[in-house]
Amino acid sequence: MRSDHLKLSLLALTLCVVASDDEEAAVFVAMLDQGTPLSPSPAPPPAAPSTPTASKAPVEPAMEDVSAQRPDLQIACAVLAEGDLNRGLTQECWDALDARFLPLPVSPTVLPVSPPLTWRDVFGDMVRDIAPNIEVVDPALADEACAVPEGGIRPELASRCGARAMAELHVLRDACNHLSHFSPHFSLSRKGFDLGSLRLAGWSRLESTPYRRNINGAVRDQVLARWSEEAPDQEAYVEGAQRLDDLYYRTMWKRARCVASKGVLDWMRGERWDGLLARAARLGDDFALAHHSGDRRHAARLMEFNPPLAFLQLASLDIQNVRGAWDQEDSTAGWRIVEEGLDDRIRLLKMAGIDCGAPCTAKAVDALQHRLRRHLSECSAQKCANLAEMRKLQADVQRPYEELYSSRRARSLPHRKRAEAVAVKYVLAVESLTQATGVEVNRALLRRMADPDDPELLTADEVEQARFEAARLVADLQQGRR
Repeated sequence: MRSDHLKLSLLALTLCVVASDDEEAAVFVAMLDQGTPLSPSPAPPPAAPSTPTASKAPVEPAMEDVSAQRPDLQIACAVLAEGDLNRGLTQECWDALDARFLPLPVSPTVLPVSPPLTWRDVFGDMVRDIAPNIEVVDPALADEACAVPEGGIRPELASRCGARAMAELHVLRDACNHLSHFSPHFSLSRKGFDLGSLRLAGWSRLESTPYRRNINGAVRDQVLARWSEEAPDQEAYVEGAQRLDDLYYRTMWKRARCVASKGVLDWMRGERWDGLLARAARLGDDFALAHHSGDRRHAARLMEFNPPLAFLQLASLDIQNVRGAWDQEDSTAGWRIVEEGLDDRIRLLKMAGIDCGAPCTAKAVDALQHRLRRHLSECSAQKCANLAEMRKLQADVQRPYEELYSSRRARSLPHRKRAEAVAVKYVLAVESLTQATGVEVNRALLRRMADPDDPELLTADEVEQARFEAARLVADLQQGRR
């Protein structure tokens, strides 16, 4: 089911830089910190001398094995079966991976991006070297004319300041920094399992789990075997298995490509290379504008260039405000419970021999909870004399928290309805505006933000109110342009 949090995530598909690990994309926001001098140019992908290693025998799935539907990668990239890049990739594997992934766009967008940004633009290949991007962007960062302030958009400077090169380097930096720390970890749970950002129809539960650096063919085989049991039918199994395969190979390909791009990445270390996407957006690059989340000044200026995209920006900002109000309300309710039960919490700490200091504030008590839990765990093993009394007191102080948590969904309903109304309003405004102007729109992606024809939380009257507000937005825009 959708929520205000999910709506923000979906908006991030169009308003934040995206480095897609599957067709729905995952937002990469980590940035590199510091670094070392540049080596002259990134070496082209190496043709490793190693011989492809045979894949570990896969677990036999209960349903039709789909690995044969990926013969180009299965055969050419047998070395990836164990997830081991240290042995290098054969040229045959490089060619197969590049043919599959280099032409793909970096991310899906609600509105068209011209020209589209593909992974070939980001990583380059034997024909296109990405190192010259550094030679374009490096002097632009020192050029005061290229430092457009927040709220400004100067597309006339895009060519002079290398706006597209900035966007390409930003995606490279984000994607490779993400993969230097994380890679998809496939975990199994009691009723379902999670493949990082990959969502498959029919999974009974998706848990948010940390990414690990242990992706390999054996784990992939285990996931396929489990999915063969969990999938509701053959069609869902084939879809999931194919997307898992694509995610697996794309992740390994990106990691190898990042290694090949080390020279450029080493150059882009340090704070001066932060914020490339925002710079490119203020220089009017189409891709950067579609992925940069600016403030209301940025949205107001964007309204002059691309009103539908400005509406998406405003939707993101308004939903963030709704979510911020809910977070504040929820946090305040939690702290109120801590304050009301402060005396009992302090007594519990004293029973555990934990000094809270003076004055012992609610925040100080909250910060000591991990020590209290550890003490109770150790005390249970050692059979402490006052364990039963501490356990009872702990249950007493935790009960209001549990009651608060159990009522959380009901308490959040007004905020979730407000977020839904905001999303529906802007979805309708974007649809109306693009239809009137003939602008192409990815309607399926847009309606994943909210579906006015099938709203999750709104009544028919509330949808009509959102429709009225959307029409007023469009009318005000058109009136202002006359």
